[in-house]
Amino acid sequence: MFMKNKNFSAMVLSVAILGAVTLTAGSVYAAGLTQAQINAIVGLLQSFGADQSVISNVQVSLSGGTPSVSDTSTTPAPSVSECYRLSSGMWVGLSDREAGNEVSRLQKFLRVQGDFTYSEITGFYGPATEEAVRRFQSRVGIVSGGNAETTGYGVIGPSTRAKIAAISCGNIYPLPTPKPVPVPIPFPTPTNLPPVIDGMSGPTSLNAGETGTWSVKAHDPESGLLSYIVNWGDEVSSGSAGGGAAPMSISASQTTTFTHSYSRAGTYKISFTVTDNKGLTAQSSISVNVGAVQPSITVLSPNGGESWQSGMIQTIKWKNSVTGPVNISLINYLACWESEPSCAAPAVLYQIASNASGISYDWVVGKTQNGSDIPAGQYKVTVSSAANSSVTDQSDKPFSIVSQQPQPSITVLSPNGGENWVSGSTQKIEWKDSYTGCTTNSAGISVCELLSAPRMYNITLSNYLSCWTANPACMAPAVLYQIATSVIGSTYSWTVGKDKNGNDIPAGQYKVTVSSAGSPSVTDQSDSAFTITEITTQPATTSLNPEAVNAIAEFSQKKNLNLASILAAIERLIAAFAP
Repeated sequence: MFMKNKNFSAMVLSVAILGAVTLTAGSVYAAGLTQAQINAIVGLLQSFGADQSVISNVQVSLSGGTPSVSDTSTTPAPSVSECYRLSSGMWVGLSDREAGNEVSRLQKFLRVQGDFTYSEITGFYGPATEEAVRRFQSRVGIVSGGNAETTGYGVIGPSTRAKIAAISCGNIYPLPTPKPVPVPIPFPTPTNLPPVIDGMSGPTSLNAGETGTWSVKAHDPESGLLSYIVNWGDEVSSGSAGGGAAPMSISASQTTTFTHSYSRAGTYKISFTVTDNKGLTAQSSISVNVGAVQPSITVLSPNGGESWQSGMIQTIKWKNSVTGPVNISLINYLACWESEPSCAAPAVLYQIASNASGISYDWVVGKTQNGSDIPAGQYKVTVSSAANSSVTDQSDKPFSIVSQQPQPSITVLSPNGGENWVSGSTQKIEWKDSYTGCTTNSAGISVCELLSAPRMYNITLSNYLSCWTANPACMAPAVLYQIATSVIGSTYSWTVGKDKNGNDIPAGQYKVTVSSAGSPSVTDQSDSAFTITEITTQPATTSLNPEAVNAIAEFSQKKNLNLASILAAIERLIAAFAP
């Protein structure tokens, strides 16, 4: 079907006449038409926009052939089952959802026309639909080049919609008022937003010199980094703006803390500035009232529970908000004061120090300022300003002063060095023990226990070689001899030169060791070596009886004489006066 217009009647008439001539004459030559005339008729039909099938039939007929239908003037155009009046423009990227199903109607029309060859109606204006529109626009003479922006090539505009309506609907009726062509809204360029301070907290009052802590919670809407600057209101700032340290940088939402102290009383405005990485800022502030310094003393040590031993040096410590010396005293503490404050137990004060400077004092535990003894027990320390006694503090709880615990010890008295003991003679090994068995109770009072069993001692003998003094690394062997075990008392009568089993101990130099049988670590040894000497006699017999020999031996030890020389002299005297 070709488009009907104002020349439609003339064209049909021409075609009808030509058709009649052709049909009656039977050939172009019978009709007497030249080829130029045939071409002119075909051109006329083309200028009227005749359908190509009509033009072909006319041309075939005028050339002496048989047309595909008996009457070209009545050949029907390809049928269009639906009138397609499209109400709005369409372009690549549009879908039925935005266009009210008109993309699908366009595709159906183009398929009837043979321009849309895609396998299915998609309802989306994609490349296949664009190409089909271009083919249709070129075929019907709307536009055949350019692009969507310059010529509308591939885009459904007013001219293309009118052509589609004319072809599909037959008669041209006023098209419906087109819907406004939606203009694509460009995606807005992201705009940086300033940071947000979500909240802040901190003290609104404090004393001069006291440190306060403030918290600020902020976040960046774009989750970028944040920096903080704090103006404390006293010409001191934190961050780059204050000339101090670099500002803090954190990301997203986070609580950040800041600390500060004021040296003078007054009211200050603290300003917090938060800056994002694009330079946008947010500010918030809080006021703080700073009061004057209140003088105070706080005892730090001893503050309760400590156990300090008499005679030891311990440090009394305190905190002082004002300068100046302090007085330190000690007051006894008794448990009855807690259960019955009116109990008759006396309160006793001891002066520890006067006009002590600084914040600490080294105290000899158990001694007053004048050097007097303080009994063991429980106490509290009081530290007071020397200038203002009302500024004072005391230990929160009592501490204990405990008596010195005696350390057990043994001291060897004899032999302790230089003695010359003859083998076979009887000598006393002597020692003393400083351990008394005394203990100290919870009140710090010394209690001497009644021992249920006597203390016992072990006695050993160790050789002594002079090379050890000159050369401790010399290879001379150390030899031990057990003299006695579990000895009771502080003396032991020893047969010189015999061990506990009666075996002989060779003459030489030795040291005696006395140890506690119950506590081997409690021990002592002779300060210097003593000598064990063998009895030397002449082969001749003497009239001296053994008791006399022992008496002479003991005499020689006390007088530090040589027994062998004494016996030899006695032998010579006996021989001289013999009959």
